[in-house]
Amino acid sequence: MKPTKTILSSLILLSALGCANSAKQADKPEGDSISVEKKSDNKVVVEFNGNCANAVAKGKFDVPGDVKYSLQHDGKTYYFGSEAAMKKFSKHIAQNVTKAQERWSSRDTPRR
Repeated sequence: MKPTKTILSSLILLSALGCANSAKQADKPEGDSISVEKKSDNKVVVEFNGNCANAVAKGKFDVPGDVKYSLQHDGKTYYFGSEAAMKKFSKHIAQNVTKAQERWSSRDTPRR
């Protein structure tokens, strides 16, 4: 099995077990990412508490991501709300990751 399929299969299994269930958004920790255990004792780091990375890059923090629409970049996993959002984000992934990280880290900063 190819590495990409193995990772995707692991994420689908985790979703089936409820570890990445987007219906449990309120139960997620408040940090920048969540970690879920993989079978091989490695961790999959899911950014933005599993929210749609494309939405986060646009300043929207309430759009749940779905394990069906996920990709990996620099050792981190990003979830998306749809295939279209995933494709749009991946066209300029480095810039979009930076933008999303900046917006995510400033999400609690009061606006003037």
